[in-house]
Amino acid sequence: MDLFQAVSVGMVGAVLALMLKEWKPELSAAVSIATGIFLLFGVFSELREVFSEFSGLMERGGVDLRYFQIVVKIIGISYLAQFGSSICRDSGQTAIAEKIELAGKAAVVSLTLPILIAFLEFVIQALSVL
Repeated sequence: MDLFQAVSVGMVGAVLALMLKEWKPELSAAVSIATGIFLLFGVFSELREVFSEFSGLMERGGVDLRYFQIVVKIIGISYLAQFGSSICRDSGQTAIAEKIELAGKAAVVSLTLPILIAFLEFVIQALSVL
């Protein structure tokens, strides 16, 4: 999905949700969520190609793919947490939105642990050589 398509779908969804808000607020929220999900899947299909290219580049460069996979997961968690948080904020549920953001941050921290351990092991080895 290119930018023009994404903007078009977003604008149509926003106008439709705004028009429905007066008559059927629950239907308006559903249209808003459906539009967001549709856009999210469009973005993920675009990002899949980018990640595929980066993965091939990492393999050719001899970089451990395990770290690249962690970075991809972190990006996915960040997008998903932001999306869920935005939906809750749009629905007026700011407290739940904040909890979703906290859960996303905790997931990111737990995923970075192997990278942090590898970095610390590298520093310890470098210091032991001196």
